[in-house]
Amino acid sequence: MKNLIQGGGVITAAVAVAVASGDLVILGGLAAVASGNYAANESGEYALEGVYELPALGTATATLGQLAYWDQTNKRVTDVATNNTVVGHFFVAKAAGDSTAKVRLAQRTA
Repeated sequence: MKNLIQGGGVITAAVAVAVASGDLVILGGLAAVASGNYAANESGEYALEGVYELPALGTATATLGQLAYWDQTNKRVTDVATNNTVVGHFFVAKAAGDSTAKVRLAQRTA
């Protein structure tokens, strides 16, 4: 196909803060996970798809497939929609007390 630019699973971008490999960032409306360590304003590669283990609110509980939200202030996944950004779905159930959650990234279409 002559108009294909790339597969779309990875995006190259620069963010205003330093990030470590595995950190989740929000690029506009895209949830993305850093593929490496990048300094502030350094161009880097970010994965847009896949399942990742991410820091999570310890009191959050979720069922398989439930929407997962990103709390930008505290840099963690939560089950609370208010003031947070949808980043995907819980890939496995999350129990209260778990400090991480397995999340399948999902991009918003609107």
